[in-house]
Amino acid sequence: MNLLDRLEGIAGYHWSAWCGEDGDLQFSATAPSREKAQFEQISRIWQQLGWPDEQGQFLFANGMVLVRRIEKGWLWLFCALSVELGILEAMLQADPAKTSGAHQQSDSQMRLIQSVSLEHKPVPTEVIEALLELYTETLGPLARVLARKECQKVNLDLNHLDAAHWARLLNLLAARIESEPKREDFLDRAILLKTRF
Repeated sequence: MNLLDRLEGIAGYHWSAWCGEDGDLQFSATAPSREKAQFEQISRIWQQLGWPDEQGQFLFANGMVLVRRIEKGWLWLFCALSVELGILEAMLQADPAKTSGAHQQSDSQMRLIQSVSLEHKPVPTEVIEALLELYTETLGPLARVLARKECQKVNLDLNHLDAAHWARLLNLLAARIESEPKREDFLDRAILLKTRF
């Protein structure tokens, strides 16, 4: 299943499995062997329950499992509690025929950036400053104020940003740029800042 491979690299995502209505099982490349055996038992129980709700979310001490009805079966996503949920949801809603590689399309056709690092380290202040300068070049003098307001809405702190949330920040800022060429230019240039941390 192509979708399982396309989820790789999203911050907080560990592995996934797809369970078809006919009992067919498929696993992402990152699925641990011992977890596969346990999941086979879980999927049998899931089938015996009569295929419950369209979606579910189960929280555990060390992570969460998201279950979504998709393509005549159920997609199970095993994630950390800090997973980039917005990006995962956009990926699940994306048209597989229009998506490929590191850049994906959401329903609004806006390109989404995936995180390629799960490291928890601070993004240097000078990188945030460079990003805000770039944002100001794109949107004008009120861009910094807009960026801080948008970040507050989703509990992102620009003064203490974790590297694992870099992709989320870029997607958040890009969503406010209405002009597609300007948005693409912003993302192309902003992605290069990742090489500085």
